[in-house]
Amino acid sequence: MSQIIFRRYQANHTLNYGNMRLKNDKEHHKISFNIYFVVIFLHLKPIAEMGVAVLATQYRGGMELTDGPDESVDEFGGSDVKDVINIVRLASQLPYVDENQMHMIGFSRGGMSAFISLKELNNIKSLTVLGAPSDLFKTIEERPEMERVFDYRVPNFTSNRESELKKRSVVYWLDELPGELPILILHGAKDERVSVEQAKILADKLSDINHPHKLVIYDDYHGLQFSQGLMFKEIKAWITGERRAK
Repeated sequence: MSQIIFRRYQANHTLNYGNMRLKNDKEHHKISFNIYFVVIFLHLKPIAEMGVAVLATQYRGGMELTDGPDESVDEFGGSDVKDVINIVRLASQLPYVDENQMHMIGFSRGGMSAFISLKELNNIKSLTVLGAPSDLFKTIEERPEMERVFDYRVPNFTSNRESELKKRSVVYWLDELPGELPILILHGAKDERVSVEQAKILADKLSDINHPHKLVIYDDYHGLQFSQGLMFKEIKAWITGERRAK
């Protein structure tokens, strides 16, 4: 059976749900975890219905539930990427998974983590990223508040700002990706969290090195919530080999 490794963004630490706003307390963790699980399930179910096994992992320190003096924490593209790498290795040991048909999907920050993991993985058949940042320098330029997120999450960020941002920005090391890995880039033209310009720049740079890829831009927002049917049709075509436009 083909298999999908699904990577999604990290849960927010303050959650808006209807008219209810919850702060970072125990009740928030309980409710936000339940809602977040439902959101993930709604993304995974259509993929699983393609006839593939789907594996997903929360990052270490997810929703702060494991953060503590003796616990691993989310480094936003640091040691937490090992969780992605290890789930791929785990999948290879499952009897119902064809290790020659392993695909990866990353949404938002999960796309960034997917790119980083591919520096060490060479058994992924295809990659799909949705609303993924490709240049964190541009992310800070577009959303200055993200500098605080990186400063909080990334170890030694202040003293190593440039190198740490480059480590997490695939446009600076495209040559370190598996050379024949086909990459599907899906993005919303109205995305206010990660601008569509980041997708266009990534696609242009992939074209410059003749790396197989396809860019699809929807008249939609971050998460492509109004283009789900078209999005999953595109993903299915990509992982089944009906596609390879470039």
